[in-house]
Amino acid sequence: MPGAMLFESRTEAAVIDSIRRLREEGQRAREAEMAEYENLYIGTKARNAQYLIRHHRERDNKWNERLLRWTNQNYYARFIDAIVDGVYGDPVERGFEESNEAQDALLTDILDRNGIDSLQRLYGVGQVRDGEGWVNVAWRDKRESVALFNCHAAHVWYQCDPNDPSVITDVVERRIQGRAIGTETRTAAEQRYTYWIANDEWLWELDDDGHTITPKFPNPYGRIPYVRIMGRRIPGYDDGVSPVRDLVSMQKRAINRGSDIDTLIRYQAHALLVTISHDQPEVETGPVSFLNMPVGGDAKYIQPNAPIADVLAVHEHELLEMAEIANVPLDIIRGGDSSSGIHLAMKTRPYMRLIHALRTEAKVGERDLIRCICAVGRAHGLALPEDPKPRVRFSDNVIPVDKAEEFRRDYEQVTANPPLMTRREFVKRWNPDIAADEKAIDAYLIALDNEANARAERDASMFGGGGSGGGGGFFAGLNGAADNGQS
Repeated sequence: MPGAMLFESRTEAAVIDSIRRLREEGQRAREAEMAEYENLYIGTKARNAQYLIRHHRERDNKWNERLLRWTNQNYYARFIDAIVDGVYGDPVERGFEESNEAQDALLTDILDRNGIDSLQRLYGVGQVRDGEGWVNVAWRDKRESVALFNCHAAHVWYQCDPNDPSVITDVVERRIQGRAIGTETRTAAEQRYTYWIANDEWLWELDDDGHTITPKFPNPYGRIPYVRIMGRRIPGYDDGVSPVRDLVSMQKRAINRGSDIDTLIRYQAHALLVTISHDQPEVETGPVSFLNMPVGGDAKYIQPNAPIADVLAVHEHELLEMAEIANVPLDIIRGGDSSSGIHLAMKTRPYMRLIHALRTEAKVGERDLIRCICAVGRAHGLALPEDPKPRVRFSDNVIPVDKAEEFRRDYEQVTANPPLMTRREFVKRWNPDIAADEKAIDAYLIALDNEANARAERDASMFGGGGSGGGGGFFAGLNGAADNGQS
């Protein structure tokens, strides 16, 4: 089972042997796959140049020149970011269904201290790019609070209960000693790791050689202090699957396609060179190759003008293929012309379905995150609920909407006869700053009534009582709704 930590037992010898197996070649396949995801996503020259193909018979000076000119067109990262923005681009509302103000304030304080709006994007990238995002929930005495840490999916191994595959029974997290991104400054042979082993009974930290760093101690939380946010699920597999993993090979092709176009443009003839000699005929492929003919006399190009536009059209077609595979319309990446509501809904339907599917998985993990925060916090004396009922709500702002049209539609519902929306509902929707404060809404409605009455009095004095008596414009419309029995 890839990515899973297989414990035959929980004895110290079995645990140490399990860590040793993690370092064997068979256990590195998943790491290598995720390293490729990360390389292409980060997109630095040092990481991605390894995917640039050197043409047959391309001389060193030409190869080095092409490396210097190479520019990474990182569509892979843009598609991932577009999906992550859809799932976690806006703040997520987290709280309790049943709690008191002190508990709500305490949870909000913990989330704010940990920069949850930024952290959610980190494990959101893990969910989309790697197939699963991980969060370690720990207590830190210096903070006197619960701390949340994002974990790279490649550094976490786990075992599920064979009788209940949705329950994780053991987790091992591998942590790099020193800088968080040690691969930038150290070779693989120089990396040193520590291993945190956790189950519902105890916690234990070992070094790379299996020696104890933090002695094994009882788990005070009653659960494993790790939370997983899944990507795609596949029947029969415990690991999550990246919804964009099929873009990896396409991004590699895009890297080489862009480099080939650049080389093609730089060559004056942009075509297949034919030389005439007494050598045996050879056919090579690539923009720097040529066809060698076994006759004597001349050298020329088969076609003096390369079809650059056609090559670019192929490149554009490949980009469209990537968009289809990712379920992300190119307009989401590039921006585009405005569309009608129905056209926009049809065009973005695959994207919206993907976002909602990932949010469904994310809600499971987010609720578990709140439960884990409560378990860790209560174990260290924080007054959090013992059996919390988490509330998680995502923003509806996934794709652009016509706010002016929505406002006009809601306004017509308020002013309809009979009204189809109450003034209170209207104020809550269009005044988010006071939407949760009923007293503030009452004060706002009273202010609207006072303004409408004052305008009516001004109209009456100006027109000698012959006016409509209700004023005009926005306030009058709302006041008219109140006259129809709305509150």
